[in-house]
Amino acid sequence: QAAKRQVMASVGAATGAISMGMALGWSSPAVHQMQFQTPGENLTQIGPHHISDNQAEWVGSLITLGAFFAVPLAGPMMERYGRRSTIAFACLPMIVGWFCIAVSTQMWMVYVGRVLTGVAVSLYSVVVPVYIGEIASTHLRGMLGSLFQLLVVFGLVIMYGI
Repeated sequence: QAAKRQVMASVGAATGAISMGMALGWSSPAVHQMQFQTPGENLTQIGPHHISDNQAEWVGSLITLGAFFAVPLAGPMMERYGRRSTIAFACLPMIVGWFCIAVSTQMWMVYVGRVLTGVAVSLYSVVVPVYIGEIASTHLRGMLGSLFQLLVVFGLVIMYGI
């Protein structure tokens, strides 16, 4: 019974890793589509214009900027508000970031979305492994600890498969 609860709690906490993997892998197929769409073709919500190489570089790298600024906050947040609350809070920038990307009509909206998803990625990558390590018993810790990385890779595969 205790093992079942630990597995369920770990799976629940680690599901954000799928979105994390998707956020990390999104730029590769998306930038290609945004750069090589033809005028009038609506492959993205950005519009019929090609994005420049410089804009493509920003799309790919802004997620790391968001993560850079959020990672120093992850430790204090999980100590002050708890691991589960911090994981739940990380869902907000991820959802808002994906929303900004999905409804973007201008590049700055994509940029904001990438920074926000970077904030969430940073929080997930710090807090979820700590949470799983603390709740899992010793005989389950290795398996449950690897679940986070497995789901990150699964999110990457989803993005590259689309």
